Amino acid sequence: MRELEERMFRLSETLKGLEPENASRLLMGLKFAREELILHHMQQLEELLAALNLGEAVVEERQVLEKLQRLEELLLALDLDFQMQLERLRLLRRILQQLDTAILEEQRQERQTEELAAKRRELERLERKAATLDDLIRRQRGHIEQTRPLAALEQLSAEEQRQSEATASEQTATRQATQQLAEQEAQAGQPDANLDAAQQSMGQAAESLGKSRPAEALPSEEQALAALEQAKADTQARRERLEQELRQADFPALRKDQMQNRELTDRIAELVRTLGASGQQALSSLSSASGSMNSAEGALGQGDAAGANPPQDQALEDLMNARASLNEELERLLDALRSEVRRRVIEGLSLMLERQIAIRESTELLSPKVAAGSRTAFNSVVGLGKSEAQLIDMADDLITLVEETEFGIALPAALSVVREAMAGVQLALSAGDASPAVIEQEKQIEADLEELLQAMKRMPGSRPSNRRGQRGQRDRQRELNRLLAELRMLRMLQLKINTQTTQVDGQRPAGSLPAPLARAIEKLMERQDDLRHATQRLADERGMAERALSVRLQLLQLRPPSEQDMATAVSEVETIVHTVQQNGYKDLIPRALRIKARVMMAAAPPSANAHEDSAPAECLRQALDSAQQRGNLFEELECWRALRLYHEGANQPVQARAAGEQISRITLRLRRGDMEPARRPDSADARLEGAIGTPPPK
Repeated sequence: MRELEERMFRLSETLKGLEPENASRLLMGLKFAREELILHHMQQLEELLAALNLGEAVVEERQVLEKLQRLEELLLALDLDFQMQLERLRLLRRILQQLDTAILEEQRQERQTEELAAKRRELERLERKAATLDDLIRRQRGHIEQTRPLAALEQLSAEEQRQSEATASEQTATRQATQQLAEQEAQAGQPDANLDAAQQSMGQAAESLGKSRPAEALPSEEQALAALEQAKADTQARRERLEQELRQADFPALRKDQMQNRELTDRIAELVRTLGASGQQALSSLSSASGSMNSAEGALGQGDAAGANPPQDQALEDLMNARASLNEELERLLDALRSEVRRRVIEGLSLMLERQIAIRESTELLSPKVAAGSRTAFNSVVGLGKSEAQLIDMADDLITLVEETEFGIALPAALSVVREAMAGVQLALSAGDASPAVIEQEKQIEADLEELLQAMKRMPGSRPSNRRGQRGQRDRQRELNRLLAELRMLRMLQLKINTQTTQVDGQRPAGSLPAPLARAIEKLMERQDDLRHATQRLADERGMAERALSVRLQLLQLRPPSEQDMATAVSEVETIVHTVQQNGYKDLIPRALRIKARVMMAAAPPSANAHEDSAPAECLRQALDSAQQRGNLFEELECWRALRLYHEGANQPVQARAAGEQISRITLRLRRGDMEPARRPDSADARLEGAIGTPPPK
């Protein structure tokens, strides 16, 4: 094997100028042999045989034989371009799988650091609150010291009345400071009842002092002081709890996790580099993600969660951009393969049907002779079993091809059912059984192959465009043909399962269930489950466009406004909003409108003379109305936050304060779990069910 690898390399170098196609073929074979570690597996196999570990050696031998067979097929393939495209497809799938792992890990780490950063911010806010409370308590104690001597007097002189009025003014100022602190707490989503009680008592005390009634004011002042001291005690308890949680944070472990994810990202980048020019955009995003992860590592090494969070956000955005770019390349490759795959599948089904008919006709001719006891006819029937086994191999190849290229959803399941029927016929023929029951099974296989062939002929060779303005009547008709072809195969499968279920049910005995019948029922359950998954995939695919728009909105929301081309961003978000509204994706409408307003505000920030009916404000109000109609409290909260930001930028404090009150109200409801039941979103499943009718009963 080592000599073979060396020869493939040397020969490829020799043929590079004379026969570039064969040189590429040899290099691809060498790459396959090294990636699959064939030489390494042979060395392991040698050790197992030397140790007389024959059981594991047999398993290892089978794996080596399969890889050697694939290597041979790769080197002898007449359609080198198609095989190279399949290898590229497998590489893209492997890259995307590893990239998904990196994205999930980065999301987990980003959530952890965001929680720690939020606790740090909360602790800093509580420290500021404690300092403010200390000042309020000091001032309130001063008011009490001023009021107590006056409260002991039965009647106040003119000077003492002026002193009482002055204390009332100071108490009013303290009340206003307390009210401001209470409003800040409410806006932060942490309303403090003690502050509300304190300012209410201060108001009563100020009113009594203003009327020269210090004896009535003193109890209210003392109540206000008690409320302030209780607020301080609660704040101190929360500060101590947060400090304890922050001390328990394991920053070395967080840094190690970040380092491992960066190393995974670097390995992915090396794989992407082998894609050539088509992977340059993804490679740039991965390099940027690796740099951001490195910055996050440094911040985590210093115990700075707040400093690690922005680089992690940027790394996550870069990873998502890389995935989007690679997914586009995957879709382009799949679309380029679809026409060739369709041709191969149709040719394969036609050849299988032709050979199956020949096998059935031969079985019919030999059946009477086998029944008469002819040994020659018996051996001929056994030979037909070998021909049926070749059809099974062809079916396996088609199933692998269709699954790799994602050409059809129902086709793999349909081919698997036909293959199982062929396996049953092959066993019967290999045993010399040419009975009418076997002939009937062969006829059923022919009918199934003919049904699949007709469905495949309706299957289009390419997918319609998803771009706005490029999806015309021809594309819609092509998509309809594809859907009808898939449904035709699903219907065929469901009818076969129903027929087999009826047959098995007729064999049920009155007593316990025999083992063979139990296995037959389990197989039917597996087939029905496969059919359900295929139907679900078809339904999910119908909603793929909605999910794609959701991802584009998420990327627009994550992208910092200062780093994007505003004109391009506005154009993109308007296109998304138009598509969302036109296709009736009701669950995306609030978010699409809100992000549209955000982009408009980034392009033209609201000024002090902005009107309430400006385009961003109107867009946000439409988003808010849509969120309220859908019962989506989370999106409603985001809309109110965006409105507050707009009003603050437009110097509209009254509207900003009103938006803040709504934010506090919704935040409190969410914390209490007091949420109205949201309406179930219009899913792709429901739309598909409406298009094809109610699914058959289980």
